[in-house]
Amino acid sequence: MYRVGRHCFATIEAATDYQMSLVVPTVTADGSLVHPVKQGDTWTHAGQPVHLSFGTCDPQADLAAGMQVAGIIIMLFAVAWSFRFLMRFIQTLPERGNESD
Repeated sequence: MYRVGRHCFATIEAATDYQMSLVVPTVTADGSLVHPVKQGDTWTHAGQPVHLSFGTCDPQADLAAGMQVAGIIIMLFAVAWSFRFLMRFIQTLPERGNESD
């Protein structure tokens, strides 16, 4: 699989089509319009063929990384809640000691 930004594509052609569709046409100093053009399976830009390379995409590895980050955040919340609970318990100890008098 091929990665373009946050998106994964099964084929290099689909990834290339997506990437080239994001290229904004520009007007040069002499007033000509420069934009990408697909001729058959080949993309050209300003008359030059475009050859792109993409990173690999592994959705399961992304899921595992997301689960790891979520686990850390949940543990931090649990530690913060436990600390808050312990602080409240410690603050009520003097009050409990006075009740027995």
